[in-house]
Amino acid sequence: MADRPVPLKDTRLPDVKLGQLPSWLATRDFTPSGLTRAVRRGYDSYLNKYINVKKGGIGGIAMVLFGYVVVSYIWNYEHLTMQVAALDLDSAAGTTFPDEGI
Repeated sequence: MADRPVPLKDTRLPDVKLGQLPSWLATRDFTPSGLTRAVRRGYDSYLNKYINVKKGGIGGIAMVLFGYVVVSYIWNYEHLTMQVAALDLDSAAGTTFPDEGI
């Protein structure tokens, strides 16, 4: 027997065809409570897949830490580039720091 067609509203994102994407997005709930529910569903899914397992490893925690490092770098990128530029200007001017003479 053939499977019954699934309504577009109940279709998961990986199963949506490219031509159906605009109408699928129109069925989503973009209210604050809908977005909160979506984030909560994603968090629960991540928790059940990587953290709440019988034989756990370091994979789930490592992904969270890696994400934190990437986000921190992105947030501080402008500050880091200005700091490197200032160090390059100091070395080009021939100035030395007090601990370099030792």
